[in-house]
Amino acid sequence: MDWLFTKGRMISDNNRFTHELATLLVESGAPIDGLRIMMRTLNPQVLAYVAFWTSSDNAIHAATARHGVRDTDRYIGSPLQVILEEHRSLHQPLGDLPEDPHVAYAQLIGMGHTDYLGIPIELSDGAFSAIIFSTKKPNGFDAADVERLHRLRDYLAPVLELHSIRHAAISVMNTYVGQGTGRKILSGMIQRGDADLINAALWFSDLRNFTHLTETLPAQQLLDMLNDYFEFVSAAVSARGGEILRFIGDAMLIVFPIDEKTNHQTACNAAIDAALDALPNQHHRLTIYHLIRRRQMRINAIVTIALLALLLSSPAHADDAQKLKAMSASDAFDFFQQVDGEWSAKTVTVPVGTPKEKGEAKDGVISYESVANGSTVMGTYYKGQPMQMIDMIHQDGPDMVRLTHYCAVGNQPRMKFVKSDEPGVITFAFDGGSNMDVESSGHVHDAKVTVLDKDHFEVETHLWTGGKHAMTTYFSISRK
Repeated sequence: MDWLFTKGRMISDNNRFTHELATLLVESGAPIDGLRIMMRTLNPQVLAYVAFWTSSDNAIHAATARHGVRDTDRYIGSPLQVILEEHRSLHQPLGDLPEDPHVAYAQLIGMGHTDYLGIPIELSDGAFSAIIFSTKKPNGFDAADVERLHRLRDYLAPVLELHSIRHAAISVMNTYVGQGTGRKILSGMIQRGDADLINAALWFSDLRNFTHLTETLPAQQLLDMLNDYFEFVSAAVSARGGEILRFIGDAMLIVFPIDEKTNHQTACNAAIDAALDALPNQHHRLTIYHLIRRRQMRINAIVTIALLALLLSSPAHADDAQKLKAMSASDAFDFFQQVDGEWSAKTVTVPVGTPKEKGEAKDGVISYESVANGSTVMGTYYKGQPMQMIDMIHQDGPDMVRLTHYCAVGNQPRMKFVKSDEPGVITFAFDGGSNMDVESSGHVHDAKVTVLDKDHFEVETHLWTGGKHAMTTYFSISRK
C-alpha cells in the first residue's frame, strides 16, 4: 500500500502503472496470472483505455474501446457488461462455465487460466471502471484470495480516479486544442498574455460553397458531412506529424512544427503529403483508405488548402497519388489497419488441375478489427460458423509484417511479408507453424492480396497437403 500512495499515484502512464502493480502483487504472493485495468475517458472516439498484464510474457497489452462497442458481440453478454451495468463483482471459475460462454472466458481458458474475478470501481462522478484478475492456480481463487483482492480495490479506487481525471484532462486538451498546446496549458501556461513563438509550415483548409450547403442540407446531414471532413483531414495531418490548432466553422488551422528535429523542407513536405492524402478524389492512394468512411453521405465538396511556409517542396507527389504503387511492409500493414469493419466475401476453392469455374463457390462475411492499441489487426472469417478462422497480422519493425492463421483444422501456419514489384500487391510466404508437419499436414501455405480500390480487394491462398500445393482458394472481397 505504501507504493500505491507514494510512487504509484505519481505514474501517469496506465500501462506502466498496471505492470508495476502486477509485479508487486506477484512478489507479495498474490495468485494472479492476469491483471486488466479498464479506465473510462473523455474522447470523441474512445470510450475507455485498457491495460492487460499476463504472467506468461510479463508484458502489457494495451487496447482501446471505441464508442459503440456496447452494441457489439464483444461487449453484449460479456462479463464486463455484468460488472459495469449491474455494478457488481463477478467471480467465475473457468471450469464451471454456463452453456455457450462468452468468448472472453474462452480466451482465458486458452491461456491456461482457471478462474476469473472482475470488480467494479465506482468513481465520484457515478461512472464505473473495472479491475479484472485471473489465475492459473489449479483450484482458482479461494475465499481469502477474493476477500483480499476486493480489499485491494478499495485502496486502488482513489488512485485510479486520480489517473482517470488526469487522463481525461489530457484527452480533452489533445482533442480540442491540440497535443502541443494542451501540454502547455496543463503545465501551467494559462495566464493572460502567455504566448509561444513557433516556426512552422501552416495549413488552412475549408469547404467551398459551405454557406450554400448550410442553407440546403438537412442539419444532421450537414453535421455528418462536417464530421467526415474533419475526421479524414485530421487523420491525414496527424499521420504526417501535424497538429490542428483550431476549428473555425468549416475551416481548420493546422501547423507542422519546425524544430531541431524537423527542418523547413521536411515540414513543408509533410504538409503537402498530408494535403495529397486528404484529397477525397484520390481514393486510389493506399495511404487514405482509412480516411473515407463507410457512410451513405460521402463528402464531395472541394477542399481548398493553402500551405504557407518559408520553403516550398517539389510537386513531384502528384503522379504518385494517381496510381497504386509497389507496397513496402509499412504500406501493407497500413492497408490492413484501414480495412476495419465487415466485408462481403465470395470464395471459390479449386483443386490443383481443375478450372476455376468448376471450383466450389461460397459466400460469407469477413470482418477486420484493429486490436492491442492498433498494433495488431484481427481478421475473422465465417464468424459463428464451424469453419470460423482468424488471422492475426502485426508489423515486426519497419520492413516486416507477420501473419498467423488460426485455422479451423487446428493448426497455426505463420507467414511473413515478401515485397512484390506488382503495384497494390501484398504477398506472404510460409514461415513455419505450430500443431502441424509441413510435409504431411494440410495447411494454408502462402497468400497474395491484390488491392483494387478502397472498397474492393482480392486474396489468393494456397492450401498444401502432403508437402505440396493441393488447392487454391480465391476470395473476392467487397465492403458491405
